[in-house]
Amino acid sequence: MKNYSNEIADLNLEITEVRKERKLLQISTDLKVKQVFDTNFNPFQEVEITVRGGSAIFHSKDEDGLRREIFSIYFNERYIGTDELRLSYY
Repeated sequence: MKNYSNEIADLNLEITEVRKERKLLQISTDLKVKQVFDTNFNPFQEVEITVRGGSAIFHSKDEDGLRREIFSIYFNERYIGTDELRLSYY
């Protein structure tokens, strides 16, 4: 019976590398989306925008200095190929 431990170890290393690359790509994409929102919708830096994966959350500070969510934008791509943008506001 053949021992596949070396092949399994190599595959685990490749999986780890792909996960790292995906994480770096996601961080880069989030930063680019944040820059677009800051440039187009937040020129005076009045709100704080947090972008994570498929969502952007807009926060403001209230009179007590606490962060309050104003609204969220969710961008999803469905498996059938249609894009969807959902807005949730308070």
